Amino acid sequence: VLRAEERLCVSLIESELRSVEGELTRRGDKLRGYEQTSSTAEAKADLEAEAATQEAALRQAQVALHEAMGACEAAKSEAAVAKEVAQREAAAAARAAERQGG
Repeated sequence: VLRAEERLCVSLIESELRSVEGELTRRGDKLRGYEQTSSTAEAKADLEAEAATQEAALRQAQVALHEAMGACEAAKSEAAVAKEVAQREAAAAARAAERQGG
């Protein structure tokens, strides 16, 4: 069972991946359209430019994904620390209650 912060991380990563997949699909459709053009030189130049654009978009997506994963790791670490602090506080409160009651 995933905790809330893990679900958020997974959701962010899945959203980024869907965005990248959508962009790559749009670009693939555009490239297939170029295959239908009559001017080979024009199509080749467009394909080369599009390939460079795709590579840049992929690099950006990889950076964004890496950042999202880093943010998720940070959120998990923060959650672990918060949980530990809450457990310590609960234990201290229980000890205090025992001292008052006992």
